[in-house]
Amino acid sequence: MRARGKLMMANSTPINLCWLAPWLDVMGTETDWNRRGKWSPMSDRELLYRRALCGPKPYCFLMNTVFEEFPFERVEKYMKRCLAYGMFPGFFSHNASQGHYFTRPALYNRDRPLFKKYVPLCNLVAEAGWQPVTEAKSSDEKVYVERFGDKYLTVFNDRQETRSVTITTLPPRPAPTESRELVSGRSIQWRNGQAMLTLAGEDVAVLEIK
Repeated sequence: MRARGKLMMANSTPINLCWLAPWLDVMGTETDWNRRGKWSPMSDRELLYRRALCGPKPYCFLMNTVFEEFPFERVEKYMKRCLAYGMFPGFFSHNASQGHYFTRPALYNRDRPLFKKYVPLCNLVAEAGWQPVTEAKSSDEKVYVERFGDKYLTVFNDRQETRSVTITTLPPRPAPTESRELVSGRSIQWRNGQAMLTLAGEDVAVLEIK
């Protein structure tokens, strides 16, 4: 396909068909993180499995759920979790046939501020490319750090409650002195390669390291 100037995308990959990942340019799947109206996102283990097999390649979700039971607040949770792993939060239909999200202005206009806030950041880190060695660590085992390119770290609090954590950069990364948190726009100060962050439950930060 590349010889013809095209890219190859596969749906429902990588799940059981992990060996296809090296031959594809884009991967993704339908998913439902809100079955029977209960918020039940993919775990860190499930997301990292997909992220590691895809490497720096794009990974795209289509949310197949009953959108009447998927309010603004859960859409934001969905987008935050996707951002943490450099994935793209798409939307489809509860049965892959009827009630498509993007045929319903009441839904996409309600969520428009979230698209404008989070999708550009998803693009930013995805284009930088996920890296398997983070060169940074968190002081809390349920607050995860992922690296994208040389400039970006995502930090995600996978707990329900607010947590304050220390992020420590590791060799060979030089100790930063300042960075900007791109979700909020605030400055983050570093001292001896360490910075303090406070994140609400299921919240995400994107650190631009200088």
